[in-house]
Amino acid sequence: MSGLIPLFLLFLVAAVLKPHEIREDLTSRAATAVAAAGLSKNAISVAGRDVTLRGMAFSAEDQAKAVAIADAVDGVRLVTNGVELPGESKPYTFAASRDGDTIVLTGVVPDPESRAKIVAAATTIAPKVEDKMTYARGAAPGFADWANAALAPLASLGKGSASLSDGALSTAGVAKDMAAYNAAVGTLKKLPAGLLLARNGITVPAISPYVWSAAYDGKVVTLEGYVPSEAERADVVGAARAAMPGRDIVDHMQLGNGAAGGFVSWAKSGLAALGKLVAGKANLSDANLTLTGDAGNDAGYAGALAALKQLPAGLTLAKAEINAPVVSPYTWSANFDGKTVTLEGYVPSEEARAAIIAAAKASAPGATIVDHMQIARGAPRGFLETAKAALGGFGKLASGKIGMSDLQASLSGLLKGGESADGIVAQLKGLLPGGFALRADLKAPEQHPYVFTAKKSADGRVEIGGFAPSEAARAAAFAAAGAAGSGLSGKAAIATGLPASIDFAASTGLGLSALGKLKSGEM
Repeated sequence: MSGLIPLFLLFLVAAVLKPHEIREDLTSRAATAVAAAGLSKNAISVAGRDVTLRGMAFSAEDQAKAVAIADAVDGVRLVTNGVELPGESKPYTFAASRDGDTIVLTGVVPDPESRAKIVAAATTIAPKVEDKMTYARGAAPGFADWANAALAPLASLGKGSASLSDGALSTAGVAKDMAAYNAAVGTLKKLPAGLLLARNGITVPAISPYVWSAAYDGKVVTLEGYVPSEAERADVVGAARAAMPGRDIVDHMQLGNGAAGGFVSWAKSGLAALGKLVAGKANLSDANLTLTGDAGNDAGYAGALAALKQLPAGLTLAKAEINAPVVSPYTWSANFDGKTVTLEGYVPSEEARAAIIAAAKASAPGATIVDHMQIARGAPRGFLETAKAALGGFGKLASGKIGMSDLQASLSGLLKGGESADGIVAQLKGLLPGGFALRADLKAPEQHPYVFTAKKSADGRVEIGGFAPSEAARAAAFAAAGAAGSGLSGKAAIATGLPASIDFAASTGLGLSALGKLKSGEM
């Protein structure tokens, strides 16, 4: 009897432990089985041979699969389905926002696997990720790829956002520069299948001042600065090719926000003017155009100036520094016919042009001034002073012409009555800057009848009148007249028209000698 008691106690222990062991075994096998359906082990409870499933499945298919798997476990008598499904989201939305080092994820996600992929992608963009997503059914196949595509542009933005609504992607943000903008927008050009870009709100700060330039060295046109879009880039490059055909075009322009509405037409105007030069540069700064460079000939210089006078609305010419062509010899002329002064040849600047026109008006009051002068470099030192001095001689001429070729000046024409060629020449030589030589050919007016008179009054004074053929002949006649009396007055103008048969010096000498022997008389 005493030996039966321990045996009975062992039986009681076995009877007590057997159900516990059975429950643990059943729980372990059932949990392992339903894990294939996505349920965690703590989502299962066992009472005897009855299994209750709890937790969350992420689709009706997974829910049914979990029940079927649990029911198929050997030893399970009854499966109670307590597995919940997340609610369905319509539309299916997701959003990601970045502010510096932090990305916040909101919206819905279909399952833990998709969540893990999205969080991992966000972590590669910013070190801090706040996951505020919730589970919901209704995601399209490939949702995780769509979400990662939405995150991609945020890698290039310091602050921005992206959102999904079903298969529509919207973005917003401000890129720090054009490189960041191009990188961000570049990620949106190839989206996963089924995802469409509904709105791209990524911008770049407006550039101010908005600058652009075209530099031309005679062989290559280099375009730099900013253009608003690729379409406008193509327009500008096309205008450069048209303005400077056959030249290489180097495009260093960048996309930039902040251009005024007339930007392309303004750039085309600068290129049109630049194309008239052999070398130069056109610059735009907002609505201000600057053109500098060298003209190769008169036509190019005039063409560039003409282009700058036809600027489109809104564009202002801030500065034009165009070097005129260099010419040699440097020629200039003024022709006066008594009514009109015609100015031709070259002048070094617009200021010189204005000064010469003013001098022409002063020398020939009432005359019409016709300006055919052109701007050119190469004028000798003292050019303007010489031209103005020579124009002063027109006041003493009935008609005439002034010519300049480098340092050689010439003056020809017909004297007004009573004017002295020698006097005009002497005066002009005194005004010329050093280095200039003067050649003069001034003719006296022709007179008919050609007379020379000398009247001696009772007091011995001699009064001269009429004409003399030259300065020397007049001086000799005046000397003889002075010797013929006690005083001298009157004048004799230089004139042509003396008959060839008359020897002026001999005739006046003879007559004045005879007059000197008279108390009074007339020759």
